[in-house]
Amino acid sequence: MPEETILTAILHLAVSYKDPLKNQREILSHAQEAADNGAKIIIAPEMSLSGYIFDDRSEIAPYTQRIDDKIAKEFSSFAREREIYLIVGMAERAEDDMFYNSAFAYDPKGSLVCHYRKINSEARWACPGPAVQDNVFTTPWGKVGLLICADTYHSLPIRITALKGADLVLVPANWPPSSFFPENIWRMRALENGIFLIAVNRTGSDGQHFNCSTAESFVIDPLGNVLYRLQSEESKILYAHLPLDEGKLGQGARKRKIFESRKPEMYHRLYANLSFHRDLTSSFNMEPAAAIDLQLMAPGRETPTDFVLAQQSCLYNGNIVVLPLWPYKDYDIDTLREVAKAAGVRFFTAKEEEGLRTHIMVDKDGATFIPMEANKPPKSLDILKPLYIMPVRGRDLIHPELALCGAKMGLDALIAIEESIGATERFLVSMRPIEQLAVAYCAQNGAAVGLVPDGHSPGRGANCPEGTVLSYTIDTRDLRVKRFQDRVDFPVIFKTNEVSR
Repeated sequence: MPEETILTAILHLAVSYKDPLKNQREILSHAQEAADNGAKIIIAPEMSLSGYIFDDRSEIAPYTQRIDDKIAKEFSSFAREREIYLIVGMAERAEDDMFYNSAFAYDPKGSLVCHYRKINSEARWACPGPAVQDNVFTTPWGKVGLLICADTYHSLPIRITALKGADLVLVPANWPPSSFFPENIWRMRALENGIFLIAVNRTGSDGQHFNCSTAESFVIDPLGNVLYRLQSEESKILYAHLPLDEGKLGQGARKRKIFESRKPEMYHRLYANLSFHRDLTSSFNMEPAAAIDLQLMAPGRETPTDFVLAQQSCLYNGNIVVLPLWPYKDYDIDTLREVAKAAGVRFFTAKEEEGLRTHIMVDKDGATFIPMEANKPPKSLDILKPLYIMPVRGRDLIHPELALCGAKMGLDALIAIEESIGATERFLVSMRPIEQLAVAYCAQNGAAVGLVPDGHSPGRGANCPEGTVLSYTIDTRDLRVKRFQDRVDFPVIFKTNEVSR
């Protein structure tokens, strides 16, 4: 009979700062316990041999490891003797004397089956890992991917890892608690790729300036649900049983469905190099940035037009009013035009007939109809300027590529207009602004707005239920300066829409 689960072990370790031998003993001791209890995949945190905080190359140099050093060989021997997969994060000294923040994965034969170098590495001492890396390895239960900590903040490294076939992504981490704790990022990455994700954090502290004693480790399923979590001030093992389907990591059907809806032919804007374009207002000849007042109306059981008439006293000159998807008739458009003329607002909405969606902007001068062309590259719309937008279908928010294309077109916001909004859509709206543009979602039964996080602060935004109006100000001055992670294996994004087997 095929196995029903695979047991994994997360070594949530109290890393001893600048003490590799003690940390190695700690790793092997806990790995021994986990193997005795039947764990087949055992993962230690990022930089688990040395600790994390170092000021420069000279400070970390004594704690770097080569692939063939004694410590590395002992990890290899342990994996072989216990017939397990062992993943360990450490500071690596390469043959050319370059330093990397790396993770090594050993298989049950003791072979180094995966060697990953962190891309978003520590600026004071580490060389960034290359864009193209073989970070996926095969196990009896499916393909497993390997990334490190902040590399999961950006959407494309993990999307590429999933496209290479990973059903499970392991993330050794050193992420201390802060105002922007990564739980929702990791949930988002699992959800948007249809994969399991194991984030292996640490506890303890590096001297007085880096305290992880309340940091958490997570195991997340392909729906973005947290299956297991652990916070401990002492070293502990978190065991996680991952479900198998016919002996393989499950949920593959959902992953395939997500990836079959990708449109790589529409994503070529991704490789635009904007590193020298600091202020996108001038780069894209846009009107000066400004504060824009949005009102998203969620009429509930009323028609959007009747709801607008009932709320007319709440409309303010200059506002952009977003309405949900509805089969608008000529008389609805005429009514909206009269309200727009009286209140000094602009309406933005959409209708759908025989599968063809048309977006509509109504102002005092009349209506503009914009058909949504299928399988065409995304377009920037300036009909709501100085707010520059891309209309999208709500279902397409699952794809980070589309949002990043919009950001690299200099856009301020994505706007999704639908009949309904659920918990998953609200979560996507709250998290997708990580791609550096605002997101608004308007439906009959509710609305949501998400804004770009301010540094390491949580994402900002708001929600409203049906029968109410969500009023929110988007300041495009916060959206015109963008920074992108362009150390990306772009060919994987474009050459296939099939998941590697």
